[in-house]
Amino acid sequence: MSVPKPPTSGSNQIASPVPHLSPTVPSPALSFPTPSLRNIPGSFAAFCEGCHPQGGTVPGIGPSLRGVAERHSTDFIRQQIRRGRGDMPGFQDRLSEEEMEQLLAYLRTLEGPPTFNRIPPPPDPAAIARGYALFRERCESCHLDGGRRPGVGLGFEPPAPILVDELRRHTPTWIAQQIREGGGQMPAIGADLTDVQVADLIAYLSALASESEERR
Repeated sequence: MSVPKPPTSGSNQIASPVPHLSPTVPSPALSFPTPSLRNIPGSFAAFCEGCHPQGGTVPGIGPSLRGVAERHSTDFIRQQIRRGRGDMPGFQDRLSEEEMEQLLAYLRTLEGPPTFNRIPPPPDPAAIARGYALFRERCESCHLDGGRRPGVGLGFEPPAPILVDELRRHTPTWIAQQIREGGGQMPAIGADLTDVQVADLIAYLSALASESEERR
């Protein structure tokens, strides 16, 4: 589907679709081994497997964890496990330091791009248009090409992620919290936004995800 720009002042017409580049799709020739079940720590099986099945290599209730140690710092992942975020509970009171280090070591073995299965339904065109306007105002300085390419805004290292992928990797609840509160390298760009405005931003990102799926 095409993602419209917000209407210009005094016009009842929706502007032409936002120019874009095709999303980068990993080469089908690439393959990454699935971790042996013998190498999965007992703490992962006890606390993580229910939401991140097959050793975290495929999405379940939670996202695929392939490449998570490449996208985020060890400290960020440790805090995520301890405190939780969005739909994910915290496990601070149930994991020993030894178990935490075993989990972190295991996550570093999960190589390759994550697998996706979250394909959001096409949202309301008016919400998409409002969300695009907000995106231009709040997000585009760090997330390039409307969120379709990795961004280097503010010198981020690693680069700001491709938001098309992030929407399919996480739940809307998690994304709304990220917009409001920030996390990792991302500042809280939406702390002053209303619930409707946050929903409009997610509607715009949902349209990108639907569009990229149609192009595959």
